[in-house]
Amino acid sequence: HPGCTGGSHRYVDEKILTSSHFYSEPTCGPTYGCLSYDPEGIVGCFNAAFLSFLGFVTGKLVRAIPRSPSPSDHYAFLKISTFGGMVLLTAGAVLCNFSQNDGVVPVNKNLWSPSFIFVCGGGANLLFGIFFLLLDMKRSTLFSGSQSFSFSSNSKFTDPSFLSEEGESAPLWDGWPLREVGKNSITLYMGHEILDSCVPFAIYFSESSMDEHWGKILSNVIGVSCWVAVALVLNSKKIYITV
Repeated sequence: HPGCTGGSHRYVDEKILTSSHFYSEPTCGPTYGCLSYDPEGIVGCFNAAFLSFLGFVTGKLVRAIPRSPSPSDHYAFLKISTFGGMVLLTAGAVLCNFSQNDGVVPVNKNLWSPSFIFVCGGGANLLFGIFFLLLDMKRSTLFSGSQSFSFSSNSKFTDPSFLSEEGESAPLWDGWPLREVGKNSITLYMGHEILDSCVPFAIYFSESSMDEHWGKILSNVIGVSCWVAVALVLNSKKIYITV
């Protein structure tokens, strides 16, 4: 509702932090016609903490799986990530009525709305399972039809006792280019903060196209691709900047 975005978030922050603490130009203003508010306020912090809690629960469930080469144990890992992801995504989709900006609780990152929390948590669970298949499971195992599961020797998610004794077969994916991006994550973050309005890291289309959701997505995809290219160049020159 115009002029009401923020709801309990804004009310609590206004009473405790006062309105001088708010952002005067929230990014969702053009969509919802909202007042100023703090996207990282007191209530929003609780929602962000809940997202972390969902990750904690997933981690505890994964660690509860016996560390053995039994296929049932490996299937259990995939079931947890897949089932958990689908449940959370469905909850988020129902709250936002399967829409971009509508529903009882729209998906809103600025407010850390419950639907946003569920969508992020569900997507993370599914990606966890996908990365498990791509990075940990051996290529020969995935395509051999064997009933025995083996894992690559450079397992990212499991401890050494989870690995079989069979060979050094490579996984489907070695993590490129995400691995190279991670090596210079702080550099990319600082570079983005400094050059976020400069071409080619930010492409501004005509005003009419930038009002469209897909125009903004395209702009961000181009920007991310450029920063990935920077990370690859830095890695090729063995340049790593950390804190």
